[in-house]
Amino acid sequence: MLRPASFGMVSMLGEEDKLTRITIEFERRLEELREHVNKEISKINERIGKLEKQITALNAFVFSFSHIESLLTLLLLTTERLSEDAVRSAVEAHFNNLKEFCKKFSRYFDKRDVQEVCSILSDTLIFAARIHIKFDELAAIILRALGKKLASKIIDENTILQVYGSDATIKWRKLLS
Repeated sequence: MLRPASFGMVSMLGEEDKLTRITIEFERRLEELREHVNKEISKINERIGKLEKQITALNAFVFSFSHIESLLTLLLLTTERLSEDAVRSAVEAHFNNLKEFCKKFSRYFDKRDVQEVCSILSDTLIFAARIHIKFDELAAIILRALGKKLASKIIDENTILQVYGSDATIKWRKLLS
């Protein structure tokens, strides 16, 4: 049976409308997907930027820490050739360097890093005792350089006890209170 021409045209137009609606919906969803992917890429790029900044800061941390260790080693090796005043000035400068180091990098410290800083300080206390710097004088240097708050965090009382004895440990606690 023959269909009237107008019926076929209506059917074709209905199919074209359906195809158009599907195409429009597909394009809309595709655009939403593009926007979502672009947002996720931006978030990833932000994270990468933050990580790059942290890596740069940690590299500076390692360099600074190595520098401080090197200066202490140099001080240990040259004390016999220096005057007492020069050695005391160098010890004070060492604590000032540690203070700057701690200020700059304390937000990156984890427990291991704090232990490393304490290790350097322990070495410095042992060194100071070896060159006969009295505890009262050393405590004054430490507090002048680090301040009470920072000194109380990073100076190990056990090292004071081992190096200078129980009287020095008691004095230390009084100085910090």
